[in-house]
Amino acid sequence: MKQNRTLSSAFALFLALCFLAAAGCSKKAADKPAAPQAQKPAAADQSEKQKTGSDEKKDNMLAARNAFDQSVALIESDDPAEIQQGMELALKAAELDPEFARPVCAVGTAHRKLGDFQEAFKWYEKALAMDPNYVVCHDNMGYAHYLAGVQAMENADKDAAAEAFGHAEEAFSKALELDETYADAYFNLGQLHQIAYGDTQRALELFTRFVELSKDEVKKEEVKQLIRQLQ
Repeated sequence: MKQNRTLSSAFALFLALCFLAAAGCSKKAADKPAAPQAQKPAAADQSEKQKTGSDEKKDNMLAARNAFDQSVALIESDDPAEIQQGMELALKAAELDPEFARPVCAVGTAHRKLGDFQEAFKWYEKALAMDPNYVVCHDNMGYAHYLAGVQAMENADKDAAAEAFGHAEEAFSKALELDETYADAYFNLGQLHQIAYGDTQRALELFTRFVELSKDEVKKEEVKQLIRQLQ
């Protein structure tokens, strides 16, 4: 009987030890830190963001050029509604690509064609601040000043006319300083000397230079006829 009690006590002790061992294992398992979740390397994540941003920028640049190309023909129109539509497309292009100076200059030309010279000058200056070597925009600004001078002459405002013509000459001369083969600037400067200064000889020289350089056959014939009239 005593032996059975001894065996029972031993068995109970064995069970107790097993229980404690199991409890210890469970605690160790609970205390063991979870395996870290796999994370994308920071450098790879940054590279992906840069790639996405680069792709978006390229898409915007392409869309800006498409909008600008569409705006050009509309702004060249004599229909105010089409000019306004072209201006809106040019503004869209400038918004899509803030570093693209050509649509900014086009907005200036649209304002000039709609008769708002002061607004035109603001946009031309903005475009030239973006790209000081933009030959076409210097020429366009000069033409806007020339037209403003003609308007002032018609209104008998000699001082305003003289100031506008002076700005026009500076702009045309700057265009030719940047590109001495830019034909349109010779023609516009010739007009300035003919109409504003009454210098027919200088005008003839400039018109002749335009004919030598221009690839616009229709306009060349018109200027040749003008030269014959002035000679």
